[in-house]
Amino acid sequence: MTPRQVVVRALQFRAPPYVPWAWNMTQPCAERLRRHLGAGDLADFIGSHFLDVGSAVGRFQPIGHDHVRDAYGVVWDRRVDRDIGVPVDWPIRRPEDLDAYRWPDLADDHWAAIEQRLAHGKHLFRRYALGFSLFERAWTLRGMADLLMDMLERPAFVEALLDAIVEHDLVRVRRALRLDIDAVYFGDDYGMQTGLIMGLGHWRRFFKPRLARMFAPVRRAGRYVFLHSCGCVAELFDDLVEIGLSCFNPPSMATLPEKNQNLSYQALARPATPG
Repeated sequence: MTPRQVVVRALQFRAPPYVPWAWNMTQPCAERLRRHLGAGDLADFIGSHFLDVGSAVGRFQPIGHDHVRDAYGVVWDRRVDRDIGVPVDWPIRRPEDLDAYRWPDLADDHWAAIEQRLAHGKHLFRRYALGFSLFERAWTLRGMADLLMDMLERPAFVEALLDAIVEHDLVRVRRALRLDIDAVYFGDDYGMQTGLIMGLGHWRRFFKPRLARMFAPVRRAGRYVFLHSCGCVAELFDDLVEIGLSCFNPPSMATLPEKNQNLSYQALARPATPG
């Protein structure tokens, strides 16, 4: 069986010959492993069953002093976290800034390079990654503290911001579904070590219906829906299954309270039925 076939069997709840895997590392971890192995390329050593295209964390341009700017205008400090960083400047400082905000052009979002990679990875399970897909995109554009306060004081603004993000993301999702992919992988961290950042009620009001909108075209196209979230988010599983999730990618087990570690399922929902 090819690696892709092994993954599909697992997603269809048919016993695979072994457990398929994917392994992503931080830059410091990858550097240590390269030194240990004396290898420049870790792909053969890792042997991932997945080919990920798109971007799980976004694209960044260096602007000096270990700071980068992403395509959305957010400035990140990478002096400590070299993989993503910490937002230190964001474009929507006031609710009224949303009307004038200019969204990135997705017309030429590296699609040709993605198609070339997919052409050489047909034996792998192919996922298009859309990182910072909703909550993360909102709070990086607005600021975490301000967005959480907005949920209480300016809910109409939060809904307008999230709706704009969904429409922007759906352009990318629909374009990705024209590719030879098996799944769309959404990245969005909702949890802390002890529970949801915004609470279940606010998650259901602001995020659940909008995630359902983004999942729907993927399921209609017969592809699988993956979602990653860090933190303790087990209370979301029933809701996520209800709106079409095929597979949940959990955080490191070390980030979960011990009593919840048995709830970190990798494949938890009935799958789509790809042709």
